[in-house]
Parts: sequence; structure tokens; C-alpha cells
Amino acid sequence: MFTVSAKNGKLEFSIEDKPALAVFIDVVGKFTHNMFVIPAGTTSCALDLGPGTWKTRVGFMIGEPMTGTFTWSPFADPVLLTTTSKSLRKLPCEFTISKMLQIENGLRLFTSLPNYTYCIVEMWNVNESRDTASWYYYYTHTKSYVDVKHMDYKEQYNLRIYNLKSIPHETVSRCSEGYSIERRTAVTPNRYVDASEQASRLAGQAIINHPRAKFTSHSEYLRYQAALAKSNMK
Repeated sequence: MFTVSAKNGKLEFSIEDKPALAVFIDVVGKFTHNMFVIPAGTTSCALDLGPGTWKTRVGFMIGEPMTGTFTWSPFADPVLLTTTSKSLRKLPCEFTISKMLQIENGLRLFTSLPNYTYCIVEMWNVNESRDTASWYYYYTHTKSYVDVKHMDYKEQYNLRIYNLKSIPHETVSRCSEGYSIERRTAVTPNRYVDASEQASRLAGQAIINHPRAKFTSHSEYLRYQAALAKSNMK
């Protein structure tokens, strides 16, 4: 899928061209972790990371423009760079999560992410190693929250959230540092009920419990009939 080598003090990549929205390069050092994004269709690039021993892998962002998954290659053998270049500074996480809500098959994260940005999610079961993590992306599109899916309510998950402002078309971009969330679960099925649905059900029960109730409108009578049908009391 790709090859990597040291050349002129940089990591030089040769990457297989595959259909994708973008190509990610994951670079892990002794104390640092960087994730770069290059335009789809790019088959070669060079990264100036500074001195160190670097493990790398390549991932492809696959799916719809709004949401999808990643496929990652295995990590290549570490490559040693000896260079006088300075090491890259960390790119601080650009957002916070003010609240989390359990939803069906996932979590709703209320974030400070700016409009029109990508939320990259790394997620793995707490009983498994991080190497088994699944990766997803979500385009926030002016929302103040992100719904992270693919969670089994019986399991607990660790998550790491990254921010990508936009998919590059000409230059190399870099994701922010990750935001960690630990030991989270999805809501138990049937526990979460939409507020409007709950109000309608309670109203129906009230009508059924008072069969002599008078109706002020035809629509109210129809709601009464619907409530009777649901309760099998007709």
C-alpha cells in the first residue's frame, strides 16, 4: 500500500493511488503522535518531522462527504531520521466537549468545534488494545454536536477525537492533538424516548383513562382513537 524511507533528512512516501476522499499519514515517535492529511490521488510526499525514529502507516478516508470510515495499512518498520531540523511542535486540540449524552448506538458530543469542520473519531473497546481501534469521520456542518455511532450498549469504549478543518486539495494539512474520552457506553435500547413521543403517549393514556372525556376538536378525537388502538382496548 505504501513505502517509506529517509531521504535528505525527511520521511519520503510512495503511496498507492486508491479511491478516497483524502489520504492520512499516521506518524508515531517516542513521545509524539502526528497525523497528516494529503489530497486524494497523491502518490508521493515528503515530511520534515525532525530527528527521531518514526513509525508510520497510511490510511484512506472512504465514504460519503458527511460521514464514513478509514482503512489503515499496518505500520511500516521504523525509520531513523538524522537531521538538524527542529522537531514539530504539538498542534493543540482546538475544541472542548461541554456535555455528553448517551443515544442509541452511540454518544452525542456537544462540542466547541467551529462550523464546517471534520471530527475524526478513534474508538476501541476497553477490553481490547488500542491497536484494534475503529476509525470514523463526521462532518459537523454548523451543528453544535456530533453523533458518534457504532457502539454496542453492552460494551464500554475509549475514544480519541481529532479535529480537521477541511480536506486539503493542494497542500498537506495536519490534524490537532486528540481529545480523550474514557469508558463510555451507548444508551440501553428503549430507555431513550423522544420528548414529543413521550408527551403524546401520556396524553393518550389520559384520554383512555377518562372515557367520558369531551373532545374539543376532530383532531383530538382522532388522537383518542389512535390511543385506543394502541392499547388494544377498542
